Amino acid sequence: MKQRKGFSYARYGYLFSLPFIVAFCVFSLYPTIYTALLGFTDCKGLGNTTWHFLTDEPFKNFVSVLQNPSFIKSLGNTVKLWIMNFIPQITLALLLTAWFTPATSWPDRASSRSFSICPTSSRRPPWPFCSTPSSAIPPVR
Repeated sequence: MKQRKGFSYARYGYLFSLPFIVAFCVFSLYPTIYTALLGFTDCKGLGNTTWHFLTDEPFKNFVSVLQNPSFIKSLGNTVKLWIMNFIPQITLALLLTAWFTPATSWPDRASSRSFSICPTSSRRPPWPFCSTPSSAIPPVR
């Protein structure tokens, strides 16, 4: 008679991740694929149910969008807003990190040794405005 080895909990991991997989497929994967598919068709408008793939010029829709002056203006405005928001946000984040992180805790962290922005000195914090001398940092063991 064959004896059972024991109860396996491996299937519960799959059951636990199943809601995410279903939600991802329904709300993200399907709309992305459908949108990409519609980009290569002659569908115009919401109520149109009959559409055909563009066989002679498959990128006709993309060329017309990239040549639209309104799209070019919108893209320029998006880049300007992104730059105007990104640079101050990163500056503030690095400043607050330098302010609230004690310099003596850096050598004890593995991240300071493996993700150093300044490759010449892996024992200092990666920003130049932290004025801790290297003699104040204890050696890494």
